[in-house]
Amino acid sequence: NYFKLVKQNNKYVITSMPKAISFWLISANQLFSKKGNPQFDEFFKNLNEAVRDHYQDLQPYHLYSAFSVLLSHISGTDPETFKVLSKVIHYVYDQYPTICVWFMIPLVNSTVDICRQRMENIFNGTEIPNLPSARKKQLIKVYRIAILLTRLMARFPTKEVSKKMALNHINKLSYWNKELYEFRYSADYPLLVLPIEYCFQFPIHSTSPSSDKLPTIQRFDDFCMCYRTLKLPHRFRIQASDGCTYDFLYKSGEDVRKDNRSMEIFMHMNLLMKKDPRCNERISFIRTFAVVPLGETRGLIEWVENRTEIKGIIVNLYETAEQPLKRSYLMKGLHENAPM
Repeated sequence: NYFKLVKQNNKYVITSMPKAISFWLISANQLFSKKGNPQFDEFFKNLNEAVRDHYQDLQPYHLYSAFSVLLSHISGTDPETFKVLSKVIHYVYDQYPTICVWFMIPLVNSTVDICRQRMENIFNGTEIPNLPSARKKQLIKVYRIAILLTRLMARFPTKEVSKKMALNHINKLSYWNKELYEFRYSADYPLLVLPIEYCFQFPIHSTSPSSDKLPTIQRFDDFCMCYRTLKLPHRFRIQASDGCTYDFLYKSGEDVRKDNRSMEIFMHMNLLMKKDPRCNERISFIRTFAVVPLGETRGLIEWVENRTEIKGIIVNLYETAEQPLKRSYLMKGLHENAPM
């Protein structure tokens, strides 16, 4: 019944779809744990059959709004439910392959065996017997080129090596990661969509089902900076098909999946603030950007120009008020007399 309602009216699909998907997968998992009870077994069977028989009644962008929720249940789902889950994930991936692959790559690079195995089954279309062979080959190519790019990015120097290389003050990608700089597409391989927020939000906010006009990665510019912060991240530049260049920050040795979830929370907060007239009058919103995990300890962050970090704002407020700012204020929270 929920799928039928969404098909007729998709006004609240962004907020309701993740809840519906979570209800299905959590309920199925709980019912499977009570396997052996005829009543629960029947309900478990009917629940999965209902999703299997009706998920294609929805448009792919409906399910794309809950794509991260679908992927988050890859490892914890029982075999029977996974058969249905893999079909749903592949249904969305088939429509937006060069976008969805950025969300799926972290699971392929996971240290958890079941995550890697199940994601490879999805990419290979194991659970989709009627998938045309030509389309299957095309989707596998998207997967392979994404894997290749993430492996090339992983060849940035380690933290210890970066410290020594940074002393030379050379801001060239050919110096920091020659293999990535020399990367070129093969003639028969698809172009990956840029991993930026605009592209990731396109399936939700666009009326067009095609993502062909989105900017794609053409090549990597010979620019790279290593920032002398704790993790020594590398900033590099991509030349896109729209003629523009886009900067990204590559971080290793840090789990950026938490930052990715934070951006999703901020996105939903923006949706709520847009519905509030007082917030609209103040033009209150949070500037979000793409955070793309490439594994458990590395990822890409979309570079945002002309923005001030919150630490800088707090420091300026204290300097203006001529109050001493202790490090403990930043770590544990501001005191009651803070100049806010």
